[in-house]
Amino acid sequence: MGCAYLSPYQEGHPALRTVAEISYYVDFQYHGQGIGGKLLRHAIKEARRLGYRNLLAILLECNPGSIHLLEKHGFSLWGSLPQVAQLVQGWYSHLYYVRAL
Repeated sequence: MGCAYLSPYQEGHPALRTVAEISYYVDFQYHGQGIGGKLLRHAIKEARRLGYRNLLAILLECNPGSIHLLEKHGFSLWGSLPQVAQLVQGWYSHLYYVRAL
């Protein structure tokens, strides 16, 4: 149905050791059933337990479902790389959403 995982952001850079990157996926047939929210809540809890202070999600601007999900769970847009990703439909910005823990 879906999965989520945490990984150190910029591993090997001691100054960033308290930042984790969250990645998640929910199979399309299970969208809208609350699975993404459950995955995020669990990942946030685990990130705190592991001692992280900030949780970072990196995604493309053409993913409004993920943007809504992240904002619903306390993430906010901290930065972007404008128009750096090319898909068949066009160019998109790479967004950086962060939640302080």
